[in-house]
Amino acid sequence: MASFKVFGAPLKIRYSGFFDWGGLYRLVWDWLQKRQFRVHEKRYKDKPDTPLGSEIEVDVTGEREVTEYYKYKVAVSYHLWESKEVPVIIKGKQGRRMRGRIHISIEGEVITDWQGRFKKNGLYKAMGEFLDKVILKYDRNIKYIDPLDKDLHRLEAEIKKFLKMETQASSVG
Repeated sequence: MASFKVFGAPLKIRYSGFFDWGGLYRLVWDWLQKRQFRVHEKRYKDKPDTPLGSEIEVDVTGEREVTEYYKYKVAVSYHLWESKEVPVIIKGKQGRRMRGRIHISIEGEVITDWQGRFKKNGLYKAMGEFLDKVILKYDRNIKYIDPLDKDLHRLEAEIKKFLKMETQASSVG
């Protein structure tokens, strides 16, 4: 089993201000489920309130088997600081929004031989390494890494749009 990162460094979004924390969380969760990922919340850590607000850390992962040999894994991490839920007026109605700073990190990877078929003994292991390094290198980059890369950039754009952040026009189709 080998793992290939989609990006050299994770995609990062930093935001400070008012935002709908529940809506943001639901947006990412639904986005992953719509693309048939099995979604898991790895960690939800809510540190006690301070006068400035609370600190929240959440890690969400999604996995999807693409073929019998390739599997996608996506990780979205949220880190909120000085966060407080405050009452606000939204379109003339009373509502609640989170106020604080948020840092979102998005990572993706393509995993080969996710079933472990090529790790049994020396010959199978050599065949698996040969497949990864020689035969399937082009196939892996063009058919599997590039589409996941584009999808994760679309997710980043959707998050920025949800937070009403200005984004540059992207050439991602």
